[in-house]
Amino acid sequence: METYKRSIHKPYNGLKGALRARNLTYANVAKLLDISETAVGHKINGKSDFYISEVEKMLNAYNLKLDIFLKAKSCEFDNII
Repeated sequence: METYKRSIHKPYNGLKGALRARNLTYANVAKLLDISETAVGHKINGKSDFYISEVEKMLNAYNLKLDIFLKAKSCEFDNII
């Protein structure tokens, strides 16, 4: 029996583009974060969340901007405000 994880947030499309622009793969991110490529895919595609420490590592290692992560998450709060 197959099970599918439901999305908990929208995919980080900005992050996908930023990684692509830097010629980085999920394998590169997995090595940096010391997690599996599958876990990276789940986090980027909205099946699970990044830990703050993981975000900090990526921001520093890949010279990313924080808004790449925040724009994808802001959709969850649109109905609250």
